[in-house]
Amino acid sequence: MRHGNATIFSLAPVSMTFLALNIVLYFVTAMRAETMSGFPMSVLGSLGALHRELLWEGEWARIVAPIFLHGGALHIIMNSMALYQMGPAAENHFGSSNFGTLYLLSGIVGVCFSSMFGAGRSVGASGAIFGIMAAELAVHVIRAPVLKNAWRRNEVRTAAAWLFLFFLMGVSGLMGSRIDNWGHFGGIVGGGLLGGLFELWRSRKRLGLSLVAGTLLSIATLICLARWSIYSPAWHIHQAWLAKEAGRPAEMAHQYDQARQWARTWKKEGIADTLILGHERGIWGLDEARLYGYPYLEHIASIQGQYEHSGPADE
Repeated sequence: MRHGNATIFSLAPVSMTFLALNIVLYFVTAMRAETMSGFPMSVLGSLGALHRELLWEGEWARIVAPIFLHGGALHIIMNSMALYQMGPAAENHFGSSNFGTLYLLSGIVGVCFSSMFGAGRSVGASGAIFGIMAAELAVHVIRAPVLKNAWRRNEVRTAAAWLFLFFLMGVSGLMGSRIDNWGHFGGIVGGGLLGGLFELWRSRKRLGLSLVAGTLLSIATLICLARWSIYSPAWHIHQAWLAKEAGRPAEMAHQYDQARQWARTWKKEGIADTLILGHERGIWGLDEARLYGYPYLEHIASIQGQYEHSGPADE
């Protein structure tokens, strides 16, 4: 694709670099999985897919790597088309460095939301793509002559309608049962904030710079909450299992107590008690927890080892 003497690769180098990286990693995944679609979690996990328990154990790469991984052919095709269509225009508007920051941080916020509130297993660029859409909406809103009347602008209504439509498709199940809606929502939050702040920065640098700094600090806090999820009973159960593996029974007991306290706070006593009892009886161990993840254990029919398991969610 050419614009005069320039190509889209020279006009939008960051967008095209991200697109190429997505495609290359798709083929790497396909070769490892020996299939073109329906990649198993074992393969995706080895390449850095979001895996909440391994993130808790300090594998920081799982904050970023999921943005560039995809679960199959349809997944990569849809996200690649969206990035190709929306990325260059957004990069041209914000500039390559700001666009790269917007894309990556929107994806990271999506990964954090997925880890904290979603299935805890996720791959895909959709969080970052939703971030681009939310940034476009934020730009149109800020450009309104009167902010409270922004909704009257056709550009605002159109951008909001498309964003709402695509998000609704995921929530409704029209795009499948494994859609990571929390990841999409996180991308919207991150992209909307950063898009709006970068737009402010373009016109009112002093105001924009202070707000950008505050937003970046907020995103850093969010990453820490995803990495050290001390508010989650499952986090403390996981720490108890690590303590047992390390031969620290006192620490294990303390973590179980913390898990029960947080379970009472979130009204999840039944789930926490089932996990703890199953582990104490030797039914669920650390390896099973890493493999299947805590959300799937909510479907336990009994503590006799019966469970349901599905693959990673697609962003």
